[in-house]
This record gives sequence, structure tokens and C-alpha cells, in this order.
Amino acid sequence: MVDAIVDQFEQYARALGNEYLRDSINLRAGEVLSDRLRQMIDQADAFQLFWSRTLMHSLFVRQEYEYALSLNQRNFVRPTFPLLGDSCTLGRGRGDINFPDDGYVSGLHARVSLRDGRVFLADLGSSNGTFIKVNGARAIGHESFVLLGQQLFRVELA
Repeated sequence: MVDAIVDQFEQYARALGNEYLRDSINLRAGEVLSDRLRQMIDQADAFQLFWSRTLMHSLFVRQEYEYALSLNQRNFVRPTFPLLGDSCTLGRGRGDINFPDDGYVSGLHARVSLRDGRVFLADLGSSNGTFIKVNGARAIGHESFVLLGQQLFRVELA
């Protein structure tokens, strides 16, 4: 599923005339966070991360995004969290996707779900709400912005 999303994003980027580099394609075996990967990140206009539950816990992915963050370029790092399945929970420590360093995100904060081709956002009793205080579930549309703690998301429906 994640590979299909990344492939689609790559086609979109190339159609716009952008060069799109993927470490799994543009690096040789054994070049994990090598000078070559750092060079690719240094030369990029944006650093797009496509997260999966497995990649969230990868030491190598962590080294990649920490290096990209260390460059302190505004709007450079752009994480993407594909919805794998019908729903996904967000939180500081108990969600499918976690933001452990964001004190404004509750342990289990919100749920994003897909029903009948529509995306719904439900606040799960968080302390600080989810962008506007969402009590229960609310449909959100393409290119909607959602603020959860200090994490800003943009919903893009494929």
C-alpha cells in the first residue's frame, strides 16, 4: 500500500517536472545514511517522508529525518502518513502514529477514518482539541488542514 502511494507521488512530481529521488532506488546497498544520502538530502528542495508503522521505528529512517531536520530549512521536511486500513489513531504515546515530544498531544488524541469514500476526524477526548474542537466525528475534505497539538496535517485524497 505504501509503495503504491509513493509510486503515485513520484509520478505526480515527475509530471510537474521535478526530480524525485528515492533512497531505495538511488543508493547502492550498504550506503545507508552515507555521505551520498546526506548529499542527496543537502541538494533537495524538500524532504518527503512516507511513514508506515514499520518505518516509524527504523533507526535508519530516524537518522535520515534527524539529518534533514538539522538543516533547519523552513518547510523542508514534509512527513506523510498514509492511512493503512479503515482508520488510524494519533497520539503522544498510544496511537498508531505517535508524537512523543509534543506535550499538546494527548496520549490517545484523535482518530482518522475512511467511510464511504469520505475521511472523518474524531477527537478522542483530548485535552487540547483537534484544530477546532471536534466533539465526535466530522467529515473533512480534500486539502483540509488539521491541527493536533503542534502537528499540522493537510488531508489529500487520492
